Amino acid sequence: MPNDPIPSPTPSSVCRYGVRSIDIQREVPSVYGRSDPNYPEDKSESIILNTSSFDDAEVFSIKEVKDSPYPEVRAAVHNYDEYVPANTVRAWVIGMTLVVAGAFMNTLFSLRNPFIGLGALVAQIIAWPIGHGWAKVMPRRQFTTFCLKWSLNTGPFNIKEHSIIAVMASVSFSAAYATDILLARIAFYKQDFGIIFQLLLVIST
Repeated sequence: MPNDPIPSPTPSSVCRYGVRSIDIQREVPSVYGRSDPNYPEDKSESIILNTSSFDDAEVFSIKEVKDSPYPEVRAAVHNYDEYVPANTVRAWVIGMTLVVAGAFMNTLFSLRNPFIGLGALVAQIIAWPIGHGWAKVMPRRQFTTFCLKWSLNTGPFNIKEHSIIAVMASVSFSAAYATDILLARIAFYKQDFGIIFQLLLVIST
């Protein structure tokens, strides 16, 4: 029933009601100690949480709970969320431009032997100076479209925009398998059904 009280947090109710449980947090450090052979043994038993209290501040004040035990991971990944815009016009324009250019180049290079391929790392490297250049050149004026405010320049180019562009490139840079079918039909079977058939074949496969 909608008016039923939310039960006390359990491992099953955490996923159902979105409630964090101390019992779940208690398992985080112990996993490192039991199943990870690289985790230091002197730290595996050094954390004891008080399960009689549901104080999140006490739980997240422990370093091993809120951060990785490995210095390499801590040096590369933040253990906090940066409140910066991600779904921006800048990210979409730069990302789509690099996706179209990269997919075109990979499709073109796939016709030669040996094959030359551009990876998502190329787009990731190129997007960084383009994003910072966009932030310096474009005006910060805000526009309103259908009661939705947007801007060409939301401030400094941030890590979330860079990540979105890298993800867009990583899933779109590969050449479509349908190009082999189309090339075989044209080169060996002399069959050309037109651009509409080619587009539908690529999209459907």
